[in-house]
Amino acid sequence: MKKLTAASIVLASLFIGCSTGSIKTKVEIRSIEIDLDRTEEVIRLSEVVEGIEYIFLEKGNFIGSLDKIYSHGDKYYLLDKKGQKVHVYDRYGRFIGQLFAQGPGPEEYSSIDFAEINRQDGTIDIFDIVGKKIVSYDDEGAFVRSIKAPLISRDFTTTDDGGYLFYCPDEQNLAFGKELQTGVYYLSKDGRKLNLVNPIGGLNFSPILTPYSFVRNGPNVDLFSCYSDTIFTFDNNSVSSRLLMMYSEPTNFRLLEDPRFTQKLASDNTALLKIYPFSSNGFLSYVFSKNGKSYILVKKESEVSIVEKVINDLDGGHPLILNSFPKGDDSLVAFIAENNILTIDEMTGDNLKYLDKNNIILDSAKLDRRQKAIDHVLGPDRNGDGHPVLIVAKLKAPVSLDRN
Repeated sequence: MKKLTAASIVLASLFIGCSTGSIKTKVEIRSIEIDLDRTEEVIRLSEVVEGIEYIFLEKGNFIGSLDKIYSHGDKYYLLDKKGQKVHVYDRYGRFIGQLFAQGPGPEEYSSIDFAEINRQDGTIDIFDIVGKKIVSYDDEGAFVRSIKAPLISRDFTTTDDGGYLFYCPDEQNLAFGKELQTGVYYLSKDGRKLNLVNPIGGLNFSPILTPYSFVRNGPNVDLFSCYSDTIFTFDNNSVSSRLLMMYSEPTNFRLLEDPRFTQKLASDNTALLKIYPFSSNGFLSYVFSKNGKSYILVKKESEVSIVEKVINDLDGGHPLILNSFPKGDDSLVAFIAENNILTIDEMTGDNLKYLDKNNIILDSAKLDRRQKAIDHVLGPDRNGDGHPVLIVAKLKAPVSLDRN
């Protein structure tokens, strides 16, 4: 078995400062050594995923764009930023209803900047940055509550106790009459308690617009930040563990102080960016840039691989561990829709070329199922007027990255 890393675990007691004082908490600190120069061509999806299930969403409900998927109980919630809606489907893809309450009223939102499903009561929580509030609704779109949230953030999520986390690494925030330090903030469900959980970033950094940074991981939340070589795990309003990513080349955070940092990344051997992160039950993956080229870091326990691409050798379709979202503790969910089908089609071509070159023959039934999913998205006239398809995959446990 080829191992690119060594891991160490240390338990330490730390004092973490917050706006209401200091919280004494025990934090698990782990470190992973990563050699950026040891890369591999591919990782096969079958090494980390057991199987694939397609869920064909019922037609008849128009979805403007599919931007994020949330799962709660036996339901799927689809964030549609173009339509400013959240669509709700059951586990079989049957349409249940949708949330649309855009407007100037106290029970409405001016825009859906972020959305999440509240872990405590299952409400759909909309974070409206312009309105400086979080508005909550039930599955049928009925208003439940609204609290003040005077923050500008890069990402937003809910915690196990029903509260909220805000990722504010480079924003200048003024809340409750005082200027706030950059970092991760916790707001209680009733809106009465706002704490700085962990400082991160700085006002001198240029903004990085990554798709998302918070990832739910069981009852906790993981943060993949471009402003730190640490992956933080949050347990409600405290940090429960830190995973130190010890790259062989030090990350050049000074690049973030240059507005032209994206151009300079083309010649910098640094894992500064962390795009499309996924984490669940000890498994994690994300895309980063090295010398202007994208690579994928895939980790299970103490094993790490850095690869150029993911090959779907199960049915030749979606790479799944890229741009996917947690579903429970051992599964992930991704999608094929009008706004990503061209990218998926290009990846499918790469998959089939690799499989043909390596004499890998796919099961015909699985190929037919993938083609039906594509047809469902494209529609009868193949002009993109069909409907999205969800893809659910179960992670192998334990995941093996054995290349021998």
